Amino acid sequence: EIVKIKHPQLLYESKLYKLLQGGTGIPNVRWFCVEGDYNVLVMDLLGHIPEDLFNFCSRKLSLKTVLMLADQMVCEFICSC
Repeated sequence: EIVKIKHPQLLYESKLYKLLQGGTGIPNVRWFCVEGDYNVLVMDLLGHIPEDLFNFCSRKLSLKTVLMLADQMVCEFICSC
C-alpha cells in the first residue's frame, strides 16, 4: 500500500499476523518494511486471497459471516497454544 494512504492497514495486519503466527490456517509473515513510497508485507499464500473472496461477495459480508470468521480464528488460535 502507498505510505501516504489515509488509513494504513499493512502495519497493523503484520502485527496481528505475527501475534497469531503458527496457528492453523494462519500464514507466516516473511517480511514487512517500507520500500520507497510503499508499505510492503510478504507472507505465505495458503489459498484464495481473502480480497478475492470479498469481491466475490460484492464486498459485503453479513454480520453472521463476520462473527463466524472471528469465532473460527479465535478457536484456531486458542487450540494451537
